[in-house]
Amino acid sequence: MKSYTRSQQAEPGQLEELVDELRAADRAIARAVALAGRLAGSGVCETVEGLPLEHFLGLAARLTHSDRRMLIGAGEALAAMPVTAGLFADGALSWSQVRGIVSAAKGLRVAQREDLDARVAATIDQRGGLEGLDADALVWAVSEAADELRGPKAARRAEQRQRDSAFLSRQSGLD
Repeated sequence: MKSYTRSQQAEPGQLEELVDELRAADRAIARAVALAGRLAGSGVCETVEGLPLEHFLGLAARLTHSDRRMLIGAGEALAAMPVTAGLFADGALSWSQVRGIVSAAKGLRVAQREDLDARVAATIDQRGGLEGLDADALVWAVSEAADELRGPKAARRAEQRQRDSAFLSRQSGLD
């Protein structure tokens, strides 16, 4: 077994190396997400491996349940969001941003996802690109737009669920 030891002193040049590695990881994940989206529901994995894609990824790639669902779900969601998918593939959006965007788009119909994607494109065009736009601010703006697309009734239901989940009950010991 390989021995892992504490790494050597950190150096200033490693900052650039860190960013390069993270960007390379995002590009690799973007390709994996696109593949997962194409394979999901196609029957290819079931035919070739005899397993649903989600189970295959757990065994072959050692992905946890939540990672498998996010990877496949992102691939399926981005199929209706070509602008966002393109920005991700080009490295303009990080995997963390895409996870936030896909989570915001969860539960939207395909037409609503297309509308959300058009809003992302319009915002980027309006600002002249993504430069200067905070990563969290973009995800927040997409989340707000998704909530708007869901309508006021869905927003009220979400607020009610949030209140219900924040409820705390205390019971004294019975002994």
